[in-house]
Amino acid sequence: MPDIEQEYKKQIKELEQQIRLLKEQVDFLTRKLYGTNRVEGE
Repeated sequence: MPDIEQEYKKQIKELEQQIRLLKEQVDFLTRKLYGTNRVEGE
């Protein structure tokens, strides 16, 4: 059972990392699109 838990935790960590990268890309594209350094929602 602990093996499965470890596997889940590893996958969750990887997903969180991907989400962080996607958020950075969205922020970057949003700034490019609107030509401003202002980040919405912060």
